[in-house]
Amino acid sequence: MEDLIGKRFIANPSYVAYQFITEYIEENNLQGQIELIASEAEPFMEIQLGRADATFSSLVLFNEKKEKGEYDLKVVGEAIGEQRHAFPFRKDVDPEFLEQFNNALREMKEDGFMSDLFIKYFDLDISKSQM
Repeated sequence: MEDLIGKRFIANPSYVAYQFITEYIEENNLQGQIELIASEAEPFMEIQLGRADATFSSLVLFNEKKEKGEYDLKVVGEAIGEQRHAFPFRKDVDPEFLEQFNNALREMKEDGFMSDLFIKYFDLDISKSQM
């Protein structure tokens, strides 16, 4: 994170990355030392064009965009956070169905099937912590 000092960081103000970097700057008294660019523009393109130096991205999104685009970018540093995802259900969901669903997810994780799926489709096992 300290490598961001003197750099231009770009993030959409409605994204978690913007909130995270804003809090980091405030908590570490780095106002004026990291230029925060609030933009709805595609951050990878802005970095490619030299208008910004860095942004945050999930590894899955970064790998996908780099593979599809013409970006000459790289990931640096260690992971700084994790994204957690959920499967929302209506409040009146059948408890038996919910138990079966949770058991199936647990089994897929335990027997490695979930890891295999993520590696097949994302070239990365996001079922395990990257931190």
